[in-house]
Amino acid sequence: MISRLKAILVDILLPNRCGSCARVISWDKTVCDKCEKQLEKELISVCKICGKKPCKNHDLQVFDGITVLFDYSGQARKAVRMLKYHRGLNFAPYCAKHLAQRLRDDKLDVQTDLVTCVPMSRKKRRIKGYDHAELIARELAKKLGKPLDCKLLVHAQTGTEQHSMNAKNRRAHANACFSCAEKHSDISGKTVLICDDIYTTGSTLNACALLLKGMGAKKVIAAAAATTHFKLSKERVDVKARKQS
Repeated sequence: MISRLKAILVDILLPNRCGSCARVISWDKTVCDKCEKQLEKELISVCKICGKKPCKNHDLQVFDGITVLFDYSGQARKAVRMLKYHRGLNFAPYCAKHLAQRLRDDKLDVQTDLVTCVPMSRKKRRIKGYDHAELIARELAKKLGKPLDCKLLVHAQTGTEQHSMNAKNRRAHANACFSCAEKHSDISGKTVLICDDIYTTGSTLNACALLLKGMGAKKVIAAAAATTHFKLSKERVDVKARKQS
C-alpha cells in the first residue's frame, strides 16, 4: 500500500509517459493503450537461430540463437527511437515483459545463467545519461529472476557510428570496438543472455559473443527489441530460385 501511494505521488509530480509516443499515462503502465494495441499487432515470429526472415547463413554466426519482438518499422521503430534518443525509458520494461515470455515459451529461461548487454562507450553514456541496452537487460534480468552483469565487456569510443556502415565495415568495426573488461567475473561454463535494442547484420552480437565465449561462456544467446529485414543478395535469390524449380 505504501509503495502504491508513493508511486501515485511520484506520478503527480513527475507524470508517467508512454515509452512509445510520450503521452501521459497512469503510473502503473509502460505504454498507452493506443500504442500497445498497435505494438501487439506488430509482434513478429522469425528464425530463432538467426532472427531473420528469410534466414541468413547460420554458419557465419557466433551466438547460439536470438529472440526478437519486432521488425524495425512502424510503431516499433518509433518506440525504439524514443528509447534510444528521447528518454522513452518505459519501452525497456515493455520489451522485457514480452522478451521474458518468449524466452520462457522456448525454455531458454531455464538455460540462462546471467544477463548482460552490448556495452555503450563511456563517452556516449556520459552524454546520454543512460544505456538503453542496459535498461532492457536490467528489466529482463528482473523478469527472469537472473543475475545481471553488464561489466563483462567494454566499448572503445571510435567516433564512427555502426549504423552508418555497410556490412563488411560493420564486422571490422565491431571487432575493433569491443573487448573484455580488465576485471570481469568468471563466466566459465555459463550460458549468457546478451541484450541489445536493434539487431541488424549481427556484427555486434557476433563480436560480443566471440569475446564472451573466449572468456569461458558455454553458450551465448541474444535478445533484442527489433530486427531489420534481411535482404537476400542477387546470388542467393538465384540459388534459391533454382532449388525451388
